[in-house]
Amino acid sequence: MLDKQSYETIEAVNYSTLSKLSRHPRLLIAPRAAPTAGQRMGSLIDCLMLTPEEFDTKFFVSTAKLPAEAMENLLNEYLRLVGDQYYPINEDALKTANDVIRLGGKWKFDTVLEKFKDACTTLLSEKLEAGTKLVVDRQTTDTASFLATRAKTNEFISNVMSPITPDGLSLNQLAIVWNYDIAGISILCKSLLDNTVLHIVDGFAKKVTINDVKWTSGDYGQFLQDMLEWNYPLQTAMYTLAIGSLISEDSDCSADIKKYITPETEIEFNFVVITRDYEPLIYPASQSVLDLGVNGGYLFNGVKKKGVLQLMQEYIRHKETGYYDYPWDIFDNQGKVDLHVNYFPMPKL
Repeated sequence: MLDKQSYETIEAVNYSTLSKLSRHPRLLIAPRAAPTAGQRMGSLIDCLMLTPEEFDTKFFVSTAKLPAEAMENLLNEYLRLVGDQYYPINEDALKTANDVIRLGGKWKFDTVLEKFKDACTTLLSEKLEAGTKLVVDRQTTDTASFLATRAKTNEFISNVMSPITPDGLSLNQLAIVWNYDIAGISILCKSLLDNTVLHIVDGFAKKVTINDVKWTSGDYGQFLQDMLEWNYPLQTAMYTLAIGSLISEDSDCSADIKKYITPETEIEFNFVVITRDYEPLIYPASQSVLDLGVNGGYLFNGVKKKGVLQLMQEYIRHKETGYYDYPWDIFDNQGKVDLHVNYFPMPKL
């Protein structure tokens, strides 16, 4: 049976891989970017809501206040340049970073350096102490704790994360490693599911409910924008395929549940959406969301979203050729991007 430590070391295609590829293939080989404020909040909420026992091993709570957005952009560019050699502060690297970010517009570098030291010295020294842990500030941690508790005690969220049958199971952070076969090639894939509920009847799972926790910094309308911008239908497809793979002998997971999954098991997917100002909501993924994630398609605004089928084929081709300058569909079309615009024609006069 798969353990989570082994899961994290396995190099395999996951939702994040395909999400990057759907934006640009060069992101597959780019250095990993520092997490944004929204990503830190999302990681905190996930941990405090689903695996609070892992908090101390994953996070380091800084005594410093995290810098404002403009300074954080400079900090992230500085960290990108210096890698692990970020403290003491490398002034040459900071100057190079500021040539990109241009903090304060036409500020002299001495002014930038002074403000950077005031805002980031304590944070960088504590980051050194934190090691591989994600550094978060106290205010963000307290906010995440409140939001996670509010979600866990919400009646609707509690219901959707609980089995409806006496023998059912609810599992947090279920890790699955599986193979996706396409064009005669088997691609190793992995998925880490926030919450998985098995509704077991007569020793078999009649239905499996996948619940993925999402944080959005805006209101509920912001989540719908996030869903399309970050291609969450891809995640719906990958997680659904992961559960479906458990009927195969060459798949593995971190809980003893393969015996419950059959070809007749129904799979449903929910987004559990948490916002700062409102009660959490549940967005069940419709069949159209799953279809978009698997097959791709054009949105109402004409934007093309690639699905798992196309992205897996493109992933194979990029890995085999080592070419990442263009997505393959654009390369094959001589650098041209097909534009699709949906509109209602004006009535003829």
